[in-house]
Amino acid sequence: MITISDQIMLSDGSVIENTDEAIRQHHEQVSKSIAKAHDEYNRQQQEINTGKLCPVDALESVHYCRKNCALYRSSGCTLKHRQPERETAGLPCPYMRKCNDQCALYEKGCTL
Repeated sequence: MITISDQIMLSDGSVIENTDEAIRQHHEQVSKSIAKAHDEYNRQQQEINTGKLCPVDALESVHYCRKNCALYRSSGCTLKHRQPERETAGLPCPYMRKCNDQCALYEKGCTL
């Protein structure tokens, strides 16, 4: 004999009614919660990302220059030491493979 319960216990220990409406509402709540978490994560990333790539972390994989990095100041990366002597975009780079304007150390040329 198969017995169908009037309630469903979820993996978090909460219990909902075993009805189509209750299940639909539960799925809606979970979807909203996930969307809210994604939105919050994206907002946090936008607050700390500079939009540039970090050449130091780029050796491992692509990492963005972040405002919460110990080397970041309002003027940019503290590894910037001088004004570029020439345009370096497209030239070989030991950190980024090729110098480009996406690098946090680039400002009309390499500033390292």
